[in-house]
Amino acid sequence: MSLNTASERNPFPYVYGTIMNLGTTGTLTNTGANYTVGIARSIRSGAVLANCYSTMKITTNANAAGLAASGNGILNNCYFAGTLKGSSNYAIAASSSGGSYTGCYYTVGNLGKNMSGKKITDDEAKKIIGNNLRKFRKRNSTFTDLKVLRGLKYLKVTVKQEALE
Repeated sequence: MSLNTASERNPFPYVYGTIMNLGTTGTLTNTGANYTVGIARSIRSGAVLANCYSTMKITTNANAAGLAASGNGILNNCYFAGTLKGSSNYAIAASSSGGSYTGCYYTVGNLGKNMSGKKITDDEAKKIIGNNLRKFRKRNSTFTDLKVLRGLKYLKVTVKQEALE
C-alpha cells in the first residue's frame, strides 16, 4: 500500500467490529491530517484488532501512530515495526479511554496516554513477524501475503464511515 495525499490518512477510518490477521506494509505520507496511522484512525469501544501488525513508513507534518490514533477497543497480539516521522510519534496508539491491550509490541515511537506495550528490538520484531506468518500460513494454506490489498477475504471487518474531524 502506498498513499501520498493531504486527505486520505489511514487504511481504515473507524473500526466498530473486528479486524484479524491483517498486516499493512508500504508508505503513508500525509501533509494535511491530524493523525496518520498504520491501520485505523479509531478502534472504537468494543471493537477488536487481533493478530495484526504494521511495518508502514509513516511520514506526516502532524501526529503519527503505528496502529491507531485512538485505541478504545481491544488490541490483542499486535505490533508496529515500521517508521514514524511526525510532530509526535506514538508506537501503538496515541491514546486510550478504557481499551484493553494484551501482547502489543513496538520497535519505534512512544506509548500514548493510557497505553501499554513492550518495546522490542528490530531482530525480536523480525522473529515475531516470521513466527506469526508461519502460523497464519499453516492455518490458511492458500494465503500467501499479509498486505492490505490482498487477502481481504480472510478478514472480518466492519467499518463505519463518520465525518472526519
